[in-house]
Amino acid sequence: MSISPYLSAVNQKLLFSDNLLKLTQGDDLMLNNRHLAVAIAQSVTLQLYLAWSWHIKDVGSHYKVSNPSLIEDVDMLVKALADEGKTPAEAQEMQNLSSQADSWVAALLNAHRQLYALPEITKAQMDTDRLPLRLIGGTSNQPDVAFEWSLEQVATWKILMQELVDRQRDMMVEF
Repeated sequence: MSISPYLSAVNQKLLFSDNLLKLTQGDDLMLNNRHLAVAIAQSVTLQLYLAWSWHIKDVGSHYKVSNPSLIEDVDMLVKALADEGKTPAEAQEMQNLSSQADSWVAALLNAHRQLYALPEITKAQMDTDRLPLRLIGGTSNQPDVAFEWSLEQVATWKILMQELVDRQRDMMVEF
């Protein structure tokens, strides 16, 4: 059995996420420096998005899709697999998670999209701390609904991503 070149990329991004989150444990600095907490939450979000993207390619590679490097998202993975007559549970689970508006994956993907949006500046924000922040987080996974960045939320995403990757890798070994 050959090892997917994407496997180590997923592992690296999960490790980076874990290391970033460890920086926040037992540190009162996070309580006193909201900007640092937001920066770490955004960094973890980016690392988890990259882990998600590499894991999609890893699943495609494992099921021998002709060119997994061209797969951009889970819908492309499902289509590439279907074109080859394959419907693995891993791809279906990932597609379900990404399409359910209230799932953790939808929240992660929404937060990642909002990383690239310009900050919304309001006079009240400028008067209080001089650095505008785009608010992202909370319970809504709607693309245009702003919510608060949360270290707890990204830590939960990291746990759930690790569980997903580990479970799916175990399933693929049985294949």
